[in-house]
Amino acid sequence: MPNQRQFTMEDLQRLVGEGDQDNAGQPATEANPYQPPPPVPVPRNIRGDIYDAVYSSGGWVNRKQIADALQLKKSDWLIRHIDQLVDEGYLLCEKVEMTNGLKERWYYINRNR
Repeated sequence: MPNQRQFTMEDLQRLVGEGDQDNAGQPATEANPYQPPPPVPVPRNIRGDIYDAVYSSGGWVNRKQIADALQLKKSDWLIRHIDQLVDEGYLLCEKVEMTNGLKERWYYINRNR
């Protein structure tokens, strides 16, 4: 048989590993050169997370409560995503003036969408 390489048992053991051991998941060594790739981080769907946080609250929530539920800071980036959900009709927004004169926005799920 032309162009066919003959392997010895020693070659096969070196290529496959020793016996029936499962070397997957083990750190790379000379005996086990295979090292699994690091886990790939799953991108966060922030808009879906915001919607879920408001939905699971069961009532009206403000920006700080949304940020706390997502374990994030109340940042301009987060507020832009919240406002985008309002613009698209997924959330309702009510602007309320507090007793101390500050204006606050409260959000709720738009059940008519």
